[in-house]
Amino acid sequence: MSVLSYFSLLAATVDAFIGAYALALDRRSALNRLFFATCVLFFWWSMPYVFMHSAPTREFYARMFYLGSPGWIWPSAILLHFFLVLTNRPFVRRHRWLVWALYLPAAVIQIQALGGHPVFAKDFIRVPLGWYEVPDLQSPWFILLSVYFESYDILGLALVWRWGRRSRVLREKRQARIVIVTGFLAQVGVTWDIFGWQLVSAHPVPTMSNAFVTVWLVGVFYAIVRYRLMALTPAAAATDILRTMSDAVLLIDRDGRVLSSNRAAEEMLSLHSEELVDLPVSALFVGDAVSLGWFEDVLGRGGEHNRVLHMRTRSDETVPVRASFSAVRAEDGELGGAVAVMRDVREELRQEEILRHLAHFDPLTDLPNRALFSDRLRQALAHAARRQENVALAFIDFDRFKEVNDTLGHEYGDLLLKTIAQRLAVGLRKTDTASRMGGDEFAAILTGLKKPEDIEPLAARLLSVFAEPVRAGERELRVTGSVGISLFPRDGDEPGVLMRKADLAMYAAKKLGGNAWQPYDQRMSQSSMELNPPAPVGKAGT
Repeated sequence: MSVLSYFSLLAATVDAFIGAYALALDRRSALNRLFFATCVLFFWWSMPYVFMHSAPTREFYARMFYLGSPGWIWPSAILLHFFLVLTNRPFVRRHRWLVWALYLPAAVIQIQALGGHPVFAKDFIRVPLGWYEVPDLQSPWFILLSVYFESYDILGLALVWRWGRRSRVLREKRQARIVIVTGFLAQVGVTWDIFGWQLVSAHPVPTMSNAFVTVWLVGVFYAIVRYRLMALTPAAAATDILRTMSDAVLLIDRDGRVLSSNRAAEEMLSLHSEELVDLPVSALFVGDAVSLGWFEDVLGRGGEHNRVLHMRTRSDETVPVRASFSAVRAEDGELGGAVAVMRDVREELRQEEILRHLAHFDPLTDLPNRALFSDRLRQALAHAARRQENVALAFIDFDRFKEVNDTLGHEYGDLLLKTIAQRLAVGLRKTDTASRMGGDEFAAILTGLKKPEDIEPLAARLLSVFAEPVRAGERELRVTGSVGISLFPRDGDEPGVLMRKADLAMYAAKKLGGNAWQPYDQRMSQSSMELNPPAPVGKAGT
């Protein structure tokens, strides 16, 4: 065999190996199957040339040339199909008929070749290194074949270039660059093989186009193996799954440095993948939450789950995340690093805070509700007992509030409640607590009283919240209130006792006509109130 026969044998061997290797990686992948079919055709193209370069006669060369024609007619169509699936799989699914129509030119040219008609060479002549295929430059079939080859190959390169340019993944950009460079080199080699040698050599050189196009095939294969082109392997499929996860994922080496990240992590931290690589994981968290010692402890224990940490973004914003760290071990059991999965819990924490707030605060007035009020009352009584101070418990109720709801509607009633609640919150001291107990009933804890007489100015302040009318659009709503007050420790030292007595005092104030405050008196009881109402202590405005 001639030296060119060995080149063709090498090209055929490479085609067979990389095709079988890609198919073994994942037989179910459409990309793998298309790549394997392309490699089979290139093998079909190269193998005849192993014998053709040493062909004994012109007739033998011509028969082998047409036998190998599917190997150089069909690959451009299959490669374009491969690049379409790679760069725009949804388009292929939606336009299957259009994709299969891409094979029509190849089918027409193949039928012409199998009929014994020249579609490329008009003659075969012996030259020093073998046989030379004389191109039929005037034949319309040669022109069709050239247009088919060039347009399909250029379109395939353009698709890969556009895909790489639009991708935000560094791996895909590198894949696109490799495919484009090797494809361009293959195009230049084939063009030179057909036309270039005639310009620089006195004797034509036998064709080696099959070896030149193998360069492109090897480039695509290198992108598959080195950069895991799309989902050609189970590992690559896992990579794509991680990339599309909504949770942020970091792969960390055993020294606590970032090896890689997914898109969610990059978006959460506002950092590019190149900036995250080799960054200490402790630098991504606020404080000493993830120190190297803590990280080593996590690796030793095999993982720590559902711990809320705070990550630091490029703009120094802190993002609360629920983090899970899991150790990664090699097949031999040796510790290799860890996988960190972080979920942004800002919305989750906000919802939890809302629920906690609703559990302790009234939704209409945003004042503490009965449960929180009772807890604060117990704390206030304990504090006052230690300091030997007095605490006043005031119950406040609207006068004739039902008339407002019945005549004007609940919308006006709610407006009254919210306005009076705001006035209470503003009018009380910081150490005091106002609460809505339910309906139109409010309560207040008044602390820090040195003697019982200190309650009088505070009671007057409670009544003053009703002094100004409440404006509702063009209406002015005037409402009054009744206030009943019990005093710790004079009237009792238990929250329940003080609340019952404050309620009795408030009921007494209502019996006196409302718009007044009344301290608890021992004579007050449900039965005696009807017969002997106490004398009024304080009226609003007096």
